[in-house]
Amino acid sequence: MPVTFTLTSPYTGPVAMPALRFAPRIQLAERNAARILDILGFGDDGPRPGVVPATGTCDAVDFLGRILIAIALTGPRGYTLDRLTQLHQLAERAIAHGDLITWDH
Repeated sequence: MPVTFTLTSPYTGPVAMPALRFAPRIQLAERNAARILDILGFGDDGPRPGVVPATGTCDAVDFLGRILIAIALTGPRGYTLDRLTQLHQLAERAIAHGDLITWDH
């Protein structure tokens, strides 16, 4: 089941129509989303390392910071770098509009 990353208004929930039509969305396969979220520090360090929450919300500035740190520390290539770049753009747009980043199945 794919995981969708999108923008959410901190005041009204998911970006309402007609803005929803134009809100960027990034869909990743569940396994790829788990890997990306783990790289961004959302994984569980407990008894099930690498397990990430199926849904979540993050402040856009925090999310962008996590992306920049992940790129700097892991030196991603290929698919991972492409997805982090897309999420970087999503975070920048969320910051510009005062939105949050959410992910969900």
